[in-house]
Amino acid sequence: MITLNIQKLGLEILRNCNRSCPHCMRGPAQKVYMERKTIENFFDSPDYRIDEISELFFSGGEPTMNFEIINYLLEIIKRRKIKVRQVGTVINGSIYSEELVLLLNEIVKTFPMDVANTERCFVRISGDQFHPDIDKDILSSYMELNRRGLAKIKYDLSIIRKIIATGNALKNNLGNYPFDEGSLLRYPDVYKEFYTCGNYSTDYIYLNALGYVFATAIGSYEQMDKNNLGNVNDGKSLVHILRLNS
Repeated sequence: MITLNIQKLGLEILRNCNRSCPHCMRGPAQKVYMERKTIENFFDSPDYRIDEISELFFSGGEPTMNFEIINYLLEIIKRRKIKVRQVGTVINGSIYSEELVLLLNEIVKTFPMDVANTERCFVRISGDQFHPDIDKDILSSYMELNRRGLAKIKYDLSIIRKIIATGNALKNNLGNYPFDEGSLLRYPDVYKEFYTCGNYSTDYIYLNALGYVFATAIGSYEQMDKNNLGNVNDGKSLVHILRLNS
């Protein structure tokens, strides 16, 4: 069995969102949520064992709307004794969810390190020209979690100047940065060595809510449904998918 260390793992835990931002690279929200079987098929494979994840990142959609799947993943991490060094997410700041932050904090606590949890667990709140109306009470509540040492809450109001031309941004003519759909499939040559040793470290893996595997987290839902490396729910493990694309 291969022992796998992942430098950065991105999980799209849902495609639903309570906002419809005109610049969103994903496109219109979809009522799609990552299911338990996708988590199981990715993490409980007979072909490999994930030993360590340097950074675990949750994306959406709006992650505060599906923290239940993070709770299930926490169970998997504990059972498989996976070491997670850092965990984080980006939210739009319209929903206060202490449960989400506590779950992220619990994930890093499964692998104790001599580093403050606020350096290992982060939540970034979108603050830009498309998110100017964040509720002050919600923001204050999140900052209180920061003061309690549960997570590093990041919020800086700034102007987004580089807008990727996909999804809503493309539809609304806001995109000023072109996107190559081929990058969804483009892994570096180092992946060709995936099967030459028993221990392997990968750079980046992105798993979306439907179970598709990608080389990048950038792109619209439509682009990702058409351009992917394979699906862990189709009876193919991550190892098998990477082998087919190496």
